[in-house]
Amino acid sequence: MTVPFAPVTIAALRAEEAFVHGFSPRHIEWENGQSRDLDFGRNAGREAWRGDLVAYLGALGIAGDSVFGVHQVHGDRVHVVSRPSFSLPGKGPVQADAIVTHLADFPIAVLTADCIPVVLYDPHRHVTGVVHAGRLGTALHIVSRAVAALKENYGSRPEDLIAGLGPGICGACYEVDEVSIDPFRHGFSGWENWTVPQADGKFLLDLLAANREDLTGAGVPLAQIHQTSFCTSCHNDGFFSYRKEGARGRMMTLAMLTPR
Repeated sequence: MTVPFAPVTIAALRAEEAFVHGFSPRHIEWENGQSRDLDFGRNAGREAWRGDLVAYLGALGIAGDSVFGVHQVHGDRVHVVSRPSFSLPGKGPVQADAIVTHLADFPIAVLTADCIPVVLYDPHRHVTGVVHAGRLGTALHIVSRAVAALKENYGSRPEDLIAGLGPGICGACYEVDEVSIDPFRHGFSGWENWTVPQADGKFLLDLLAANREDLTGAGVPLAQIHQTSFCTSCHNDGFFSYRKEGARGRMMTLAMLTPR
């Protein structure tokens, strides 16, 4: 049996009574004080996930052992879930990098380790979405595509949305080559505000700022875009970082509507 642990949450989303969300931490602790990785990306079957998933869901106040996820491919596809079904995040039959739904008591999730996890919630239409926004997906405007999917499928107004950006790599830790910057240079008007040229021809890239620009460009007010203070590389003791340690593990970002 595990000691209760606290997933990372965002206050503005936590204040919504009919909405549950969380970003999983790196470790889970046992009653004897020992800890181990809470890794939702390991190459294991459904039963190997069950104990960790039940603990994580329980920490969010959710009973059960099932979530819905997709096979993430660093693209720009948004999957709309209109009827309940379950599949493991990162292993599902559907290829996409964002999920939106109106279904209550139906947790949806994406996996990350440096990429930016984004939670979207419309308190007026009571619909939600989760997004895996890595460098490639961000360059393809995956977050604004998720906003568009909420608008097209549920009538959401971008100005009503609350967005939460979870733990991801910060701009000071994420260095890329010039080829990687090109899509941002051509696809974002403010790209120079959140890229920093380096002496070796490389750039520091702030994916959090890029996604904030994508959200505001889609009509989400800046005052309704919130983020955690955790960089997965700077705080590698508490979160997985692909850039810092390779394919070590993945964290789960989850959102769920409750009936109202």
